[in-house]
Amino acid sequence: MAIKFGFRILFAVVAMISIWPAAGFSYEPPVAYIEKALASFDGIKDYTCLYIKQEKAIGNMEPQTIRLYFRKPFDVRMEWLNDKGKVDQTVVYREGFNNNKLRVKIPYLPVLNIDPNGSRGHGPGSDSMHPITELGIGRILRRVLNEIAKGPMAVNDLGTESVDGRNAHKIEVLSKAAPGVFFAKKTILWIDTETNFLVKHEHYNDKDELFERHLYKDIKINVGLGDDKFNL
Repeated sequence: MAIKFGFRILFAVVAMISIWPAAGFSYEPPVAYIEKALASFDGIKDYTCLYIKQEKAIGNMEPQTIRLYFRKPFDVRMEWLNDKGKVDQTVVYREGFNNNKLRVKIPYLPVLNIDPNGSRGHGPGSDSMHPITELGIGRILRRVLNEIAKGPMAVNDLGTESVDGRNAHKIEVLSKAAPGVFFAKKTILWIDTETNFLVKHEHYNDKDELFERHLYKDIKINVGLGDDKFNL
């Protein structure tokens, strides 16, 4: 009798599993959240946000607060805010304009034209380890997906978590390659569950030490940014 009862339980479990797809139950791999975020971004024309940037190599993770304006195909305006909320530096970049150089305005000084790929455009002596040409939600998502495609990578769903009052999918991307092959040993992405917008990402080295954190707050999408916002 015990053996028959055991078979009945096994049969019931198999039957339930077989009807789950028909009942609408499905498993979504974690990488699908990243792909959805990129697909959603592809439908966006422009966005603005408050961008909080921290880099180990720039000020030992001291936060930089920046008003960020982005318009496709690749127009960027960044306004660095001081502790009083006043703008103390403005950078404008338009791909294909001004010989692909940054326009940089610091109060009381003339506007400078700077090569984004030079030492003044990025690196330890500047405000960012990345050239401005790597900035933007779309390019970050594409970089992560390209690295996943190259592998070997593990992509893990860490559930959901609140980011600045918004519910977000938390996705871990863990490199199984040797140190230095990819940008980071571990990357964690937070993707808004409602808008599919990337709202935060962190990057860790092979010692599991955080070396970059990027947070996007007060995001506004498709606001209709005009050319005047990208002139300086």
